[in-house]
Amino acid sequence: MSEEGVIHEIAVPLLEKADGRQAMVFTAGVDEAVMLAAVLCKLTGNPDTAAAVHCNTKSYTRPDGSVHVGHKMSRNR
Repeated sequence: MSEEGVIHEIAVPLLEKADGRQAMVFTAGVDEAVMLAAVLCKLTGNPDTAAAVHCNTKSYTRPDGSVHVGHKMSRNR
């Protein structure tokens, strides 16, 4: 089975168990995190479903002054 196939085996039950709730998932590495986030977004059809956050992810300040870490997948690649 390909690595993406393995990621799908993780993503499908994760979405079912999360049932619309927020969740945090730890992976073995950055590549796996990026791939899992991409698969989750693809499966839901929503690019805001998931994002991979890692040591190279930049923080940003929202207009309300709150600081957040992470970006949408389209900006994380």
